[in-house]
Amino acid sequence: MKQMHDSIIVQTMSRLLIPLAQLFALYVLFFGQYGPGGDL
Repeated sequence: MKQMHDSIIVQTMSRLLIPLAQLFALYVLFFGQYGPGGDL
């Protein structure tokens, strides 16, 4: 019986989106305070 996370679409999309989300989080973490309105 297949479970929800066994879908090839979910595996492929998560394999692509998770690293992009991590890169975006690192960008915001390191460069967010130097942009407009980044008063930390």
